[in-house]
Amino acid sequence: MTSSRSSKRRFKTLLDTLAYGIQGALPQLLALLLLPVLTRVLTKEDYGIVNLVTTFSAIASGFIALQLPAVVGRFFFDYEEDRVARFFSTVLFASCLIGVSIFSLLWIFGDFFVALCYPKSKLSFFPYFFIASVTTYLGVVTRCCSTLLQVQRKATSLLVSSAVVAIVQAGVTLILVVWLRWGPLGVFLATASSAFVNALILLILVRDSIRPQFDVSIVRPCMAYCLPLIPHFFGAFLYTSSDILILERYTDLAAVGIYGIAVRLTGPLRICVDAFNRANSPQFMKLSLESKADTVREYRQIITKWTAAMLSAWVLLSLFATEVLTILVPPEFYAVSPFIPILAAAYVFRGWYCFAVQPLFFEKQTRWIPIITLSSGIVNVALNFALIPIVGAIAAAWTTLIAFALSFVIALVLSNRSYRLDWNAGINAAMACTAVLTVLLSELVFIDLNALARISIKLAALVMMSACFFHVSGILGVHQRLSGRPVES
Repeated sequence: MTSSRSSKRRFKTLLDTLAYGIQGALPQLLALLLLPVLTRVLTKEDYGIVNLVTTFSAIASGFIALQLPAVVGRFFFDYEEDRVARFFSTVLFASCLIGVSIFSLLWIFGDFFVALCYPKSKLSFFPYFFIASVTTYLGVVTRCCSTLLQVQRKATSLLVSSAVVAIVQAGVTLILVVWLRWGPLGVFLATASSAFVNALILLILVRDSIRPQFDVSIVRPCMAYCLPLIPHFFGAFLYTSSDILILERYTDLAAVGIYGIAVRLTGPLRICVDAFNRANSPQFMKLSLESKADTVREYRQIITKWTAAMLSAWVLLSLFATEVLTILVPPEFYAVSPFIPILAAAYVFRGWYCFAVQPLFFEKQTRWIPIITLSSGIVNVALNFALIPIVGAIAAAWTTLIAFALSFVIALVLSNRSYRLDWNAGINAAMACTAVLTVLLSELVFIDLNALARISIKLAALVMMSACFFHVSGILGVHQRLSGRPVES
């Protein structure tokens, strides 16, 4: 494998990461820009309601179409060009039909499901949860269409549609929440409006692939593929979103709202991790097919560089969380600050997990994936039930970090059995320890200094640490002799 090919592959991964990152960042960026306005209109209790309903929607999304839209990204390549439209139309119509059935059940038994999830809140299904369920159903259409555009490599179309939808949601939110003061109802109506616009735009974009056709023979293998993804989805839900369910039982809506804002403020790291993973995954598969030994050598450098960049981002977010909060939100929301470094660190482990789990997908050992997510999820739930009543909402942040770290460790152990990557463990561990010490020293040792002095010291520490990381990892262009030992299959 030549260095020119390797450079081109990395550059393509970088471009794809930027494209996916911009798509994911647009709604988050507008939400961040709206945060200073909304936190002066919505109370912490309002944010608590928003987080409860959002979590309920996340649960419903796992069932609403039985994960059938996920097959588009895999089965698309199994059909000749003249049969793609028949395949996609069948999956789209089947997903919508299943979605209608499950949506009807939510409508009929909505109050029962809400009381089951949130016995303490005394919320009813109408209107909040009903509107959120409509939004979730529209997401079925969105997921089918966006996945088709993704496999067709129409990233520009997806980016444009994402920009339009984000602007629509921001505009409707300002009208309903800020101007008309409709509170959480305005938030959910704005989300539903943007979901409708998104579904409409995507349907127009994929109109050439939609036919009035339905082939039952296509549905059977698709269902066999997608049904095992349901336990994986809920395993992931247990260690990413179950905290809200447990917080509702042992704390108040204000605490739920504070936790939700902390999750939102750490969203940029999550977007970076997800964008890189979407761009990196096909590159990893292609390179592994060519040569596992070359993949091991190349990913030794890639993982080290990624770790240097991600840890620098974590330190930046952790050191300046307090200063950012003073700009974005009123004083009653400053309690968010302690949550941010903990939740941000969870996404560092999430990124490492994405590297660790790739060999399992390559080797087609996907039977282990639900075991990883369910194990981590069960640990997260157990720790939440044990610690939240004692420590409070901050326990949810720590248990999230533990669950993400555990998922990484389990994935690493399982993948090493058949396809062992070289993690350059010594360098990565040294950078991680340095990053943690930088945050601790900056926050604890210099806490009594005035604001300007603290900011100056934090900035100097961040610059020196990042420069060291970038030099060691080779990001600055200094060629390090990072010799790897290829792993024989």
